[in-house]
Amino acid sequence: MKLCLLGKTGLLGTEFFKLFKKKGFDFISPSSKELNLLDTKKVKEYMEKETPDQIILCVAYTNIDLAEKEKELCEALNVKLVKTLLRFNIPIVHFSSDYVFSAPENMKIPEDFELNPLNFYGKTKQNAEMLIEKSILAGNTHWNIRTSWLFGTSSKNFVSTILKLSKSNTTLKIIDDQIGRPTFAKDLAKAVIKHFIETPFPAGNYHLQNTGNPISWAGFATYFLKQELGNSAPQIEKVSSSQWKNLNFPKVIANRPKNSVLKNTKLPESMRNWKIAVDEYLASIQNK
Repeated sequence: MKLCLLGKTGLLGTEFFKLFKKKGFDFISPSSKELNLLDTKKVKEYMEKETPDQIILCVAYTNIDLAEKEKELCEALNVKLVKTLLRFNIPIVHFSSDYVFSAPENMKIPEDFELNPLNFYGKTKQNAEMLIEKSILAGNTHWNIRTSWLFGTSSKNFVSTILKLSKSNTTLKIIDDQIGRPTFAKDLAKAVIKHFIETPFPAGNYHLQNTGNPISWAGFATYFLKQELGNSAPQIEKVSSSQWKNLNFPKVIANRPKNSVLKNTKLPESMRNWKIAVDEYLASIQNK
C-alpha cells in the first residue's frame, strides 16, 4: 500500500514521517515547495500522477486566535483542501479537534456528541467533518480522528512555550477553568498507524487522546514544570478564561471550550497515561 503523508514537518506529521521510515512503509510526502496544497489544479495533477492508496492529512490551520482574522486562509486549509482531496475517492485519515464541541463540564465526550463549536477554527473543523461524513455516506472510506491538547518534540506547543517562559519568569498566569487531557503526538501517530493503517477499523469518527485524570492547563503546567525544574519551577497563578482575556493579551480573541475530555467508545484499547507520555517527552528534550 502506498501512503501519502501531507504535512510532514508539523507537530504530528513529523511523528508519522519518523514512524513510516522506521516501519519501512511505502510512502510519499511532498514538501510545501514540491506541492502547493492551496492550488487545486496542482493537487489534482499530483494525486493523479502518484495514485496513493491512502492519505494521512496532517496539514491544518491551527492558530485559534489568528483564525478569527485570517478566516479565508483558515477556511482554505481546513475545509477547501479536504473538499479537494475527497474528489479522488482515496481513503483519508483526517484530524479534527475537541474544539468542535461545547460540552457540559464534568462529562466525557463520546464520538456521537452534538457538534457546537465556539470559534471560527472550530467551525472550519466541523465543516470538514461534515464533508467527510457525506463522503462516507456515499460509500467511501475515511476516518475522522478527534484529539486535543497536542504536544510533541518537533515544533512549538503549550509545553515548549511554558518551559521557555519559565526561564525568565518567577510567576506564570495560566488558565484553570478549561479541562482536558494532553495528547503526545508520538502516541497519537502510533495509535493511528495501528488502528487505521495496518489493521483499519471501519470508517467514521474516533476519539484519541492520552488517558489519565483530566486536568486544567494550570494543572498540566504545574506537573511538567515540577518534573523538569523541581523546586526552582515558577509559581503558577491560576486565572479564569475571562480573566485571561483581560490581561492585556490582544492575541486572545477566540472562545475556548471549558470541557475537552474526549471519550473513546469505539477502539478496543486506550492510549497510555498522559503523565507517562509527558515524562518521556521531557527526557527526550533533556537529551538533545
